[in-house]
Amino acid sequence: MPTPLYKLLVSRGLQQHVLAKAIGCGQASVSRLVNGKRQQIDADLAARIVDYLDPARAFLDEKHILYPDRYPDWSPPQTATQTAET
Repeated sequence: MPTPLYKLLVSRGLQQHVLAKAIGCGQASVSRLVNGKRQQIDADLAARIVDYLDPARAFLDEKHILYPDRYPDWSPPQTATQTAET
């Protein structure tokens, strides 16, 4: 099942290594989070991810990163381009 983080990265066309560099961690760590692999993740890393992807916390917060299996139906918001195409 795709995680909220995976869905958001795909919707924005953002690559894992770009996110990793922006938040100051390794691409392997981002890959594990994107793929929903269980690991110890601290709240600070989750906060850095959310700060980068959704600073206003309008649609994503740390819970989506820390507990992705709780949000199987989560979908990223449509961008203006996606909305215009529909």
